[in-house]
Amino acid sequence: LVKWSIDDTQALNSPMSSPEKWIILLEVNTGYFELFQNWLAHFLLLKLGIKVVVIAEDDMVKEKIDKQVIPIYPHQFVVDRADLKLDSTPLDWDTSEYKKMVSARATHILSKLETGVNIIYSDVDTVWRSSPLPYLAATKKADMIIEVDAAESQGFSPFYCTGFTAIVSNKRTIQFMKDWQKALKHPQLNQPIFNEILHKRSNIIHQPLPAMQFPSGALYFHQFSDKEREKAVIVHANYMVGISSKKESFHKHALWMINKTATPSFSIQLVNSTSNVRVYEAKLDSDQINQLKKDKKPIFAIIAATRSRNDWNLVSETPLQKHLIQSLSQSITEVEALTWDIHLFVAVDNDDMFWVDDINMQQLRIPSWLSLTFGFFPPIPNHIPFNDIAQVAYRRGAEYFCRVNDDSDFVTAGWITLGVTALQHFEPPNLGVVGPTCHNGPQNIFTHDMVHRTHMDIFHHLYYPPQFHNWYLDDWITFQYQKKTLGVDRSMRVRGWEIRHWLSGPRYKPDTQGSKLLPEALVNGRRDILHYLQIFYANHPTTLEIKNMEHKRNKTKHQSAERKL
Repeated sequence: LVKWSIDDTQALNSPMSSPEKWIILLEVNTGYFELFQNWLAHFLLLKLGIKVVVIAEDDMVKEKIDKQVIPIYPHQFVVDRADLKLDSTPLDWDTSEYKKMVSARATHILSKLETGVNIIYSDVDTVWRSSPLPYLAATKKADMIIEVDAAESQGFSPFYCTGFTAIVSNKRTIQFMKDWQKALKHPQLNQPIFNEILHKRSNIIHQPLPAMQFPSGALYFHQFSDKEREKAVIVHANYMVGISSKKESFHKHALWMINKTATPSFSIQLVNSTSNVRVYEAKLDSDQINQLKKDKKPIFAIIAATRSRNDWNLVSETPLQKHLIQSLSQSITEVEALTWDIHLFVAVDNDDMFWVDDINMQQLRIPSWLSLTFGFFPPIPNHIPFNDIAQVAYRRGAEYFCRVNDDSDFVTAGWITLGVTALQHFEPPNLGVVGPTCHNGPQNIFTHDMVHRTHMDIFHHLYYPPQFHNWYLDDWITFQYQKKTLGVDRSMRVRGWEIRHWLSGPRYKPDTQGSKLLPEALVNGRRDILHYLQIFYANHPTTLEIKNMEHKRNKTKHQSAERKL
């Protein structure tokens, strides 16, 4: 047992605090899947970038993780199927099935240590409130750093809990895991034998994690004051027997982040109003609202415009409710709803009496995680106020924007992650436009699109050039970022993201004059992009390529003018 202090500045700067030095190992069966989802939601908010290997203890949970997690985070998460054949129901502590599962822990850890990687093993009934990485600097002096279950128990001091353990891959730890694996050949509770081997039969250098930052469930839920709870890094719901007891404990202390988002079942309430903007939220109690707003999240803005028809009677039958909001509630994953502050911004003409009527507005139903903002703007004939509502979202601080129609249906689950990931992979990051596949309507342009707020910064806080009122908005944003305009391709149709457009009929007269304005708008747009890049990315290859294209086009234009003379 080595003595080590978290206040040791030199240790905190150790390379062992780097995410690249570790992988996280988890075990989960279907009965514990909700606990895994809760762990995942907290973990993703920390943005640690550590690779995660999930050991699936049954086929059903592997299928769930393969469908819900791996497609969204393919480079960070891996799921392996365990050799065991276990029930998919929650496994109660000290039962034979539970002993089978925990007795396999040494085998799972050993298989990874033998590949030379360092392991952070974590139970799924934990909540990661902040990063544990600074505490892993202790491993420059120790082979294992381990959560303490009790100061003394069963003749061992400290008595360790195997629910959160950091293990360095070396000859001593590999031999320890082999000894532990052998001792667990006959299924039993793994913790007593772990402590016996560690304290009596191994040469492992081990270090207890500080109980204030890594408390047991008994300490955190039953003994700590609120002030002490704020210091916790990892909260472990051990000592809470059974799934319902663990969930109840997390709920009570605002650590349960899983929300059911299958259908938009909440009515809305007006929370803020100015002369032309009304902000609505789901009608929740104060505890629910505080929980959803506890952590500041980046804003993801979905912007649309709507105009009523004379034959509209029921809000439930409007395209906005029936298609757009309904499909959002079904296509945005629980992880995305926890990662982003998702806002729907809807533009309306202020003479649209159907939507001006607050009684109609109150009949809308939205998911608990969605904020809804209506912007009411002076009507301009055949003008869709996309720029107006995009500016509302921009001023609200939106990080990403997805422009859609009120009769758009999101088909693909996890589409926010697909689009954002595509934008972030541009060079420079977030400079460009991406869009989904939509089989309804033109196939050569984006009829729906997604951009970063960088787009608004470049184009003078406008989403589209103001000379386009309805038609040719799609053409402009598609062509503006294509190679033939820019010299480099920053326009991408995202594979796997699909939207269905119901094409309920235009509620405006198409403005065909935009075709004459498009060429000049593209030239001006290229210059705006180049101006932005020269300020923020002066020597970036993309800047140099666009600059070179601009130079060639100016030269060609000059030579053409000379020939005419």
